[in-house]
Amino acid sequence: HLHHPDSESVGSRLEAFFLKRELTTQLTDFIESLVPDLQPAAATLSEEEEHPVQYHLYWQRFGELLEPVLEEFLQQEKVSVTELVPLLHNHGSACVDYVLAALDYQHFLYLVTGFLEYMERQLQTSECCPEQYDPPNL
Repeated sequence: HLHHPDSESVGSRLEAFFLKRELTTQLTDFIESLVPDLQPAAATLSEEEEHPVQYHLYWQRFGELLEPVLEEFLQQEKVSVTELVPLLHNHGSACVDYVLAALDYQHFLYLVTGFLEYMERQLQTSECCPEQYDPPNL
């Protein structure tokens, strides 16, 4: 990979742009809202298997949430999506994952699966380790 000199700053500007419009929060909330529907199938989100049509609809809705903000960013930066994507590969952040997930169904499934695994770990931590819970002093 050739490292484009501007890739860090483009990634950082994208992140700031998303935060300013509270898009990161919207997209995280959207994925969280899918958890009840996706949880039982989380382990089966592999490339080979047929996915429920519903998953594709979730992906489309995810893209619809992101698209207007991304379009605005692209116009501001005077770049196309095809120019932007290679620049983002060197910049690891949630907003980059969101853009890649909106463009690619497999990346969306990868993102959602990672989110589900994170949620499950959070649940297990809160259930298994009551000593981490600090009760209020009565």
